[in-house]
Amino acid sequence: MSDAFKCKLFFITLKEKVKDWFHQLPASSIYCFEDLRRGLMLRFTTSKKRKESESLFHIK
Repeated sequence: MSDAFKCKLFFITLKEKVKDWFHQLPASSIYCFEDLRRGLMLRFTTSKKRKESESLFHIK
């Protein structure tokens, strides 16, 4: 599967906030699926609060 095809399929799954981010990217700033994945991870995973690893032991 080509990177261009992966990016187009991926775009279909995006929610509103992520689509807004995507549309604000500069033209030609995404060259491959890895660029898209990396940009998305940098933008949206850094703002999430992660659970402490010890609290994971209490998950049922």
